[in-house]
Amino acid sequence: MKCGTVVFWKGFSFDDGEKSDKLLVVVGRAIDGRLLMLRTTSQPRAHRPDPDGCHSDASVFRFKQYLRGFTSPTWIQFDPPIIRTPQQVIDSAAEAVFELKLDDLCAIVNCYKNSPDISDALMNFLHGT
Repeated sequence: MKCGTVVFWKGFSFDDGEKSDKLLVVVGRAIDGRLLMLRTTSQPRAHRPDPDGCHSDASVFRFKQYLRGFTSPTWIQFDPPIIRTPQQVIDSAAEAVFELKLDDLCAIVNCYKNSPDISDALMNFLHGT
């Protein structure tokens, strides 16, 4: 699975035990092969900026007018980051839905790099993006 792949993960388990069907965007890969993924949502919230593009201070990237493969306006959420091995993704039967264009992936990654939610450890996943 390469960076820029958007996967559908049925019954994704969050750290708090909740499960939900999610679209996740692969944004980075560690040297050991683990994947850094960010979740998406189409659910508006008062604290989420609405215009298209980077909102690093709010830790989101927005696809609204220009959907780029999403079927509805979508936020890419930077927190919490999701780290899984490729085997965990395969075992979950997550399916690749589409791939983002390189310029869209780079825009998300550059926005994430300016987010207050990025750390040195997470930055290591973005070495080749």
